[in-house]
Amino acid sequence: QQASQLATALREVGAAPIEVPVIDVVPPTDLGAALQDAVARLGDYDWVVVTSPNGATRLLEAVRDARAFGTARVAAIGPGTAAALAAGNVQADLVPDRFVAEALLDALPSGPGRLLLARAEVARDVLPDGLRARGWIVDVVDAYRTVPAIIDDEQRAAVASADIVTFT
Repeated sequence: QQASQLATALREVGAAPIEVPVIDVVPPTDLGAALQDAVARLGDYDWVVVTSPNGATRLLEAVRDARAFGTARVAAIGPGTAAALAAGNVQADLVPDRFVAEALLDALPSGPGRLLLARAEVARDVLPDGLRARGWIVDVVDAYRTVPAIIDDEQRAAVASADIVTFT
């Protein structure tokens, strides 16, 4: 599903891409309870930080009304995440030049303040640890998790016959 842009670009240069998903995006282990709780208090945050398009989509699914953001500013890692927010009529106030946690950490101001970090269930702690070191109170919530996709024999054969395999 998320590889379509690459597949389109490859088709434009004459390739015949075969798309085979290797992960599925599913609700977090708590089925989104922590995210729902955080969304109920969204206006209490100074910043809402989203680290991926999947996190943006899950966050927006939980928000019933954009007014819930109140005065909270929104940060996104990368233009894809910002675009996912924009699809839900939420404009990112901050998108760093590089699409990694370290760049967002450098771009955000220092605390004090309260910050919501909506992200994958399994993720590096660079961002929350760095933000806490800069004076922020950070609430980390799992917005989703990834699990291995089930690949059938036909898909496996298609991948085995490919000249090049790439992952996005």
